[in-house]
Amino acid sequence: MADKYIEYDPVIVIIDLALLNRQAYRHVIFNTSFKNHWKLAIIMLIVEAYYNWSKLNNIKISKDVPGIHTAFFQGENNFYVLFVKSAIDVIVVFCTISILTYLLWTMYPSKRPECFSKEVLWKSLVLSNFGTFMLILHMTWGTPESIDPMIFVVTYIFLSQIQALSAACHSSRCLAFVGASAALCMKLCSRSLLSIVY
Repeated sequence: MADKYIEYDPVIVIIDLALLNRQAYRHVIFNTSFKNHWKLAIIMLIVEAYYNWSKLNNIKISKDVPGIHTAFFQGENNFYVLFVKSAIDVIVVFCTISILTYLLWTMYPSKRPECFSKEVLWKSLVLSNFGTFMLILHMTWGTPESIDPMIFVVTYIFLSQIQALSAACHSSRCLAFVGASAALCMKLCSRSLLSIVY
């Protein structure tokens, strides 16, 4: 199958990624030199940890008072704990999907794509978590108190993971849905275990 995105401008590709286009995911995963995926993963972990940290501290910077409040920096160690928790979430999701793809291709070895590797799976997961940056929009402009933006972000990331896994594994969306659902369940289980510990 020819890749129509080779001749497209990167902005168009990014828009199609945001619109959850499967061919755009396939193009970025397989046909681009997307080598800084680990840097993108660290930035997304920092964004998620910072969002959870600011929510934990219930910090509201007044628009009337210029400068930054010193209360904002209290509890800095909570940020590092939340960063580690976010990193554990990513590891759990990656391991769950790795195990499921290994089991799938053990049962059906003919379905395994030749160009697939752990790096391809990692790239697809990092790319699918791009929705984490929507938290920056919430922190910048805010939303009404009754709306939790994390529900929207988790839903968007879940749908994005389905598309990315489907593109990376050359599988149906139903199999990708099973993999993304199992990874989300394991992520929620690990979060509940971590909340008991700390």
